[in-house]
Amino acid sequence: LQLQKEGTKAQTAATLVRVLDISLRLLHPFIPFVTEELWGHLRRAVGQNSILSSLGADWPEALIVAPWPEPRPEEGWEEEKITDFDLVRNIHREVRNIRAQKKVSPHTLLSGTFLAGEKTELLENMIGGTAVLSGLNPDELTFIHPYEYQPSEHDWTNHIPIVVSGVTGYFSAEEMKTSPEEMSRLQKELADTEAQIARLEKLLASDFAHKAPAPVVQKEREKLAAYKETAAKLKSQLDSLK
Repeated sequence: LQLQKEGTKAQTAATLVRVLDISLRLLHPFIPFVTEELWGHLRRAVGQNSILSSLGADWPEALIVAPWPEPRPEEGWEEEKITDFDLVRNIHREVRNIRAQKKVSPHTLLSGTFLAGEKTELLENMIGGTAVLSGLNPDELTFIHPYEYQPSEHDWTNHIPIVVSGVTGYFSAEEMKTSPEEMSRLQKELADTEAQIARLEKLLASDFAHKAPAPVVQKEREKLAAYKETAAKLKSQLDSLK
């Protein structure tokens, strides 16, 4: 997303180049041939890009003679950025936990409302771009600053909350119910699986089991066991959703 925005495209691309360059240098002693090949492609790509070419101006011809990365002195902003990253990561973790507990389909994208306080702008910039990591719909996210929030205007009784480092998020319990389409998909998948089980059981009960080579028969038995395991999981999932 940041690579598509004019205001952040160049900075984001430069950061990605630096991270990949340093990562390849650190990995080079362990997988020299792979990293040499990848770094060569990176070096050529950077050199051909008018915006990024300055980043590789002092890069040598080969990774094997490139200097080992040296830690840079802290500039004072690192601690705050690490804290912000942890906040966003923990929000995604809590949303994923709720999805797992409620057995929300991976295909269902949730809407959400965040009361984020001084972190409102941060979440607007970061959660929107990383929403898919936890199955949130980036177009259905609302961020409310405390001074804009009027409790009487909102009813959270049918919502599931999360609280992370002073940020509260609300997600509709209704959206977490399994859709009829998802139920239908699971039922069809179960029916198809049971049809395969019936076919294999009939096959293994016929003369095939005695006449076919033992490895071939064993392979069909393994298929049957796998289908039975899949059917059991699907039945369990459907039972939990009723």
